[in-house]
Amino acid sequence: MLTISFSVLFSVTALAVLAFLFCKPAQRWMVLLLASLLFYFLLTGLQVLILFAFAAIIYAGTLQIDAVEADLKRRKKISYCFVVLSLVPLLALKLLPFLSAEVLALLPQVPIEHKAYQSHILEITGISYFTFNGISYLIDVRKKYIKPSRNYFFVLLYISFFPIILAGPMHRAKNLFDQFKEGLNLSNQNFSEGFRRILWGLFKNFVIAQQCKFFMDTIERNNAGGWYVLLQGFAFFVYLYFNFSSYIDIFSGIARIFNIELVKNFNNRVYASSSRKQFWEGWHITLNHWFRDYFFFPLAKGIKSKWAFNLALLFTFVLIGIWHGISWRFAIWGLANGAWIILEQKWKPAFNFIPAAVRKHAGMLYHMSVASFVALLFSSNDPLQTYKRLFSATQINDGINQLLLFHLGLILLFFIPFDLISRRAGNETIEFYLGKQPTWVRWPAYVVLSVCILTFTVNWAINSYYFRF
Repeated sequence: MLTISFSVLFSVTALAVLAFLFCKPAQRWMVLLLASLLFYFLLTGLQVLILFAFAAIIYAGTLQIDAVEADLKRRKKISYCFVVLSLVPLLALKLLPFLSAEVLALLPQVPIEHKAYQSHILEITGISYFTFNGISYLIDVRKKYIKPSRNYFFVLLYISFFPIILAGPMHRAKNLFDQFKEGLNLSNQNFSEGFRRILWGLFKNFVIAQQCKFFMDTIERNNAGGWYVLLQGFAFFVYLYFNFSSYIDIFSGIARIFNIELVKNFNNRVYASSSRKQFWEGWHITLNHWFRDYFFFPLAKGIKSKWAFNLALLFTFVLIGIWHGISWRFAIWGLANGAWIILEQKWKPAFNFIPAAVRKHAGMLYHMSVASFVALLFSSNDPLQTYKRLFSATQINDGINQLLLFHLGLILLFFIPFDLISRRAGNETIEFYLGKQPTWVRWPAYVVLSVCILTFTVNWAINSYYFRF
């Protein structure tokens, strides 16, 4: 059975599609706004009012910034004040784990009779995404990249647009505003492209990601040591890509139905990167571009020395790590990624004597190996114990070993054709690539994907590692 949030998501999408059929084109953005608010209301009740308050902060901030157009210093001061104000809910979320039980008891709870959703609104409404989207809008208005909207409800739609709030991708107001104003419509092409992307996302999640998760969880439960731990890290590295990118596909597919094209968040075959720099250029692109444009570039502006530039880069990656959660392992992970990129750039010239084709394939093996080792930081709740198991004797019986081999075979069975299709698609999204194929290719592909989902799904509950962020 699907989790509550996805049941609500698909139900609200269906209602919005029906409403589109009976409303005027100029009213369609209002339908999306009502659908978004209904989505949050069904999940959180009256706590949806928090969204109204946050949107009011962003709306008021952009108007105040625009009102002093000629005074650059005052524009900057006003923007910083509203940025700090808009960060309050996000900081509250990140600090929740450090609050005492007495303080937590005073906070409102989500009124849903389901244990998985007995948490605070801040934990389930993608607050990082609507906070960062709001901040980008404030800064873009201050830099005159976009004129502020005079319609509060239009800003509320930008902040709360339901297909992107659970797991991104992050967006810039300039891109979404134009689509909300002029591009909303239903068509056979939109439905085809949207459903192709949704089906592809469901396949990635229910088949490949779930097989990877079952594989690594089996190793963890049986406390296997030695090379099994490295396999656990590799499975988690692959799982993260298929799990996270599958939700982006599903949400992007829903948006596509309404003729909204969301920003690309993953490069095809990013898992096959040959360096850490290449990996970060294609992984969670919108988050990385947000930190690049709104933090790193302003911080590094005017820096001339290499060591100061590298220090700014390290600090940026530490913040990216802390965005995932305020803990030592996220901070270390961010620091390690920054240092990794810096060392790569320093040592890269030493390998120029190797032929490019050899460097590419050796780089893929090197990156995947190191990334799998680093992934062990997050593959369990006790990373130190996991790393210790690397040096312990293998403890696993033949029955479990055969089970692992069976599921490893399934992972490869699905991963290899997936990789071949992704390679052929190149830079195109999968729905456009499949859409160009003849009917005799497309429809058998849809049937195969559907059969695989129905046959090989391990758990029909939809879970996401990234929903917590």
